[in-house]
Amino acid sequence: MHQLLELAEFVKDKTDNMDSSDRIMVVGDFNISSRNFNNVLKDHLIEKAKMDEGFKIFLEEGFDCVEEYRVMKRILS
Repeated sequence: MHQLLELAEFVKDKTDNMDSSDRIMVVGDFNISSRNFNNVLKDHLIEKAKMDEGFKIFLEEGFDCVEEYRVMKRILS
């Protein structure tokens, strides 16, 4: 998911002079997971978050991995 945050920031930086009628197409396999977190995945994300702030979103209280799709839409909107 952190890659999507980076993508959104990149697009924002590159499109400062765009008109509201201009369009951007983003394509690719974002591999958004719909599986529930288990302890191994949580431990992995804790370690990743220590090195990269972008992973902290996964550790927020009540974050549900099944909701990643909605988060992706919010980031890219």
